[in-house]
Amino acid sequence: MRKIFTFILLLPFLAVPSHAQLNYHQGDINGDGAVDISDVVSLVNLILNGGTTLTCPDDNHPHAVDLGLPSGTKWACCNVDAPTPEGYGGYFAWGETGVKLVYDWSTYTFCNGTESCCQDIGANIGRTTYDVAHEKWGGFWQMPSSAQFQELLDNCSSEWTTVNGVYGRKFTGKNGCSIFFPSAGFHEGANLSLSVNYGIYWSGTKVSDDNSRAKYLQFSASTTYLIDNPRYAGFPVRPVNVVTLDLSESSVSLTKGNTTTVEVTTGSGNYTVSSSDVGIAAVAISGNKVIIIGMEKGSATITVTDTETGISSEIEVEVKGAEQPSSYRTCPDDHHPHLIDLGLPSGTKWACCNVGADAPESYGGYYAWGETTEKDVYDWNTYTYCDGSYNTCHDLGSDIAGTQYDVAHVQWGGSWVMPSKEQQDELRANCTYTWTTKNGINGGQFTGPNGGIIFLPAAGYRWSESLDNAGSSGDYWSSTQYPSDSSYAYNLDFYSGYVYWGLSNRDYGFTVRPVSK
Repeated sequence: MRKIFTFILLLPFLAVPSHAQLNYHQGDINGDGAVDISDVVSLVNLILNGGTTLTCPDDNHPHAVDLGLPSGTKWACCNVDAPTPEGYGGYFAWGETGVKLVYDWSTYTFCNGTESCCQDIGANIGRTTYDVAHEKWGGFWQMPSSAQFQELLDNCSSEWTTVNGVYGRKFTGKNGCSIFFPSAGFHEGANLSLSVNYGIYWSGTKVSDDNSRAKYLQFSASTTYLIDNPRYAGFPVRPVNVVTLDLSESSVSLTKGNTTTVEVTTGSGNYTVSSSDVGIAAVAISGNKVIIIGMEKGSATITVTDTETGISSEIEVEVKGAEQPSSYRTCPDDHHPHLIDLGLPSGTKWACCNVGADAPESYGGYYAWGETTEKDVYDWNTYTYCDGSYNTCHDLGSDIAGTQYDVAHVQWGGSWVMPSKEQQDELRANCTYTWTTKNGINGGQFTGPNGGIIFLPAAGYRWSESLDNAGSSGDYWSSTQYPSDSSYAYNLDFYSGYVYWGLSNRDYGFTVRPVSK
């Protein structure tokens, strides 16, 4: 009995690996919340056996471990900033990409010092600039979503165990492969809490109805579940690897002679493209934009291949015959819209009325640049193609005519498109401009060299919730984005004494007068 008692007393002082992160001074060696003989057994196993092993093929971490999950998602073998699967790695506030000494609201980047003023940086920050896994590891690495954590829990068995003296939970897929999450605890204030006893890992998913909280995985020796926490806390991050090739459109329809663009929204950045019939649809790639040209009437399949991953996606293309309607110098009847020939040098024909209008003098709809539907409020917060401010505008291309961003083409089809800045300039340079009224509506009349006439109502513009300058000025979008700043696009402006080109914020609601060549 004396020998056993002496053995137990000496166990805490036996040599353990220098990297073993244990709280053996507290006695609870296996992290089960109780101090009893099972802790002695755990420590003996730790010293003699060194814990479990993983399925990493070598020590060149990180590896993307295939657990046989239904989505095909692969999990990293170790945490961000950890050199081994059992290493704790760095601790990061949600959306931040660097470690720090103190974790609280006063040091949190994405608020103004309090919980009530948290910035909304996205519902899921995976593979954004706020994703520490993607920013540090690059490629297809990203923070896991809460759904990916749930998939891990639903499709893997798990057990509380040790790896090289570090406690944590091992998840084993149905294919037999496994990953280990160390119980690294978390940082709050200047302190590291609950290490050894709890594993706490950020997802990239924000709580939908609370800007100040995000979801995370928590586990201990006895429990495993998803929960949420204030975003300022410092948690470890275990990345996932999701290799995809996603396109903005899977099918497109265009008219012979026209061009449309499909964007690669997720991929490596290096692609090849091919067409099943270049006589029907020719194709080219420029950066992440797939450019499709309708050659002849018929159907073709465009294949986009990511050269780094070998993954391919297809776009079904329908090319319609170029059925050009008859053109007139003035509207022949009330069945609008008509194609008006102004005798312009380029041969461009102008529509007799605005998109959304049923007569030449009707204002029609108001559209933010690149959007194809009307809305109640026009500002950066409601603008589809930015992240809430003018300096986060998405680049939709130098000219959106004939694309999915062209409201004229989307709503009217055929060969109708938004006019380019050059076409608006041609209208100003070659037509006589007169401020006049049509059926009691103020506007600008443009008379071409051949006597053809179009009337553009002075419809004003929409900003925030108000309609401004209606009856006193006209503001008409072109399809041309300002090359030096993607938050602006060119437009045609006119009032009683002058007609000129303008440059405006893309979130304004302007009217659109289509053209056809």
